[in-house]
Amino acid sequence: MIINKATGFALDAGRDGGKYPYGYVNPMTNNDYHLWKVTPNGSGYQIVSKATGRALDAGGNTENPVYMYPNPISGNSYHQWNLNLPGGGPTTQTGSSLAELDKKSRLTIDEIIQYRQLVANLPSSQRATYYRRLQYKVPYFNQRDNGYRNIADSMCNVTTLAACLTFLGIKNPQPSRQFEDVLEDIIQNYSWHGTDTNPRYWWKNFADLARKEFGVSNPGFAMMQGFPVGDVKFIENFVKENWEPSLNNGKAIMTSVSTTSYGHIVKVIDIDWQRGGIVVDDPFGKAQDSPGNSSGKSNYTNFWNTKDRNPVNTQQGQDEGGIGNDNFWSWSYCTEILGATPYLILG
Repeated sequence: MIINKATGFALDAGRDGGKYPYGYVNPMTNNDYHLWKVTPNGSGYQIVSKATGRALDAGGNTENPVYMYPNPISGNSYHQWNLNLPGGGPTTQTGSSLAELDKKSRLTIDEIIQYRQLVANLPSSQRATYYRRLQYKVPYFNQRDNGYRNIADSMCNVTTLAACLTFLGIKNPQPSRQFEDVLEDIIQNYSWHGTDTNPRYWWKNFADLARKEFGVSNPGFAMMQGFPVGDVKFIENFVKENWEPSLNNGKAIMTSVSTTSYGHIVKVIDIDWQRGGIVVDDPFGKAQDSPGNSSGKSNYTNFWNTKDRNPVNTQQGQDEGGIGNDNFWSWSYCTEILGATPYLILG
């Protein structure tokens, strides 16, 4: 979208049947008349409406100096626009524009870093949309194919932390290995809290590791209070007040859930108000929201990830094999598996 700094109005291509642009008071990302394709054109950029396919043309008359030309013409100076965007231009130093990156379904770690830099240069009112879309572009991490295969089924914690750090643009310091295996080494080789048991099981250690090893700010872990099963209103209000603002600000969220008898950890990637629930990346598999599955029971029977490790590099934009990617959990199911559970907001 193209938003006016003074008014906050969106440039809309739909006046008088698509012949002229104008400022629309309420910018909408789902309105094609507010969406524009910006491509290099000679010494400038050509700006074409997604809705009409017409080019923004500066060669009109006195009454309408800017209008929508039916056929975009490369090399036509009236179709060439210089864009003075925050940060010095529409691209990063590597030359990728936000529009180009946004078209991709998966991003490498370098592209995630570029994407976040470009979003940070947008007006604050526009950032949430892109941060929420970026969540879906981060490759999927499968705990069951980790290098430490004998303990992989207990590595939901460091696997989810690896996915969160990747979303935040943190590079794996040993790219020849899986990020979660590197985090396992770090957390086992330090004098963290709770060393009388496995340090991987203490939430304070996740917060400290992110802060001390990678410079990721966080307030430390918090606890969601307990609430009755079926109290949909509580979980809706909690998510609206605590998790959604963090997602809108480009932060990462990992939370404990009771989808197994011994507990589990997933990454929250979105809030879906239309369907009524949350979207998660589950490193173990696809928990089944069905009768008989509830807190403290295995919700994964026959729906767990493969342990086969494909020759992929997750931070190079390649998904690990598994079925836990972008899973939707209804509010009703959330009331069964959340409550009196810790969570951590990173970034």
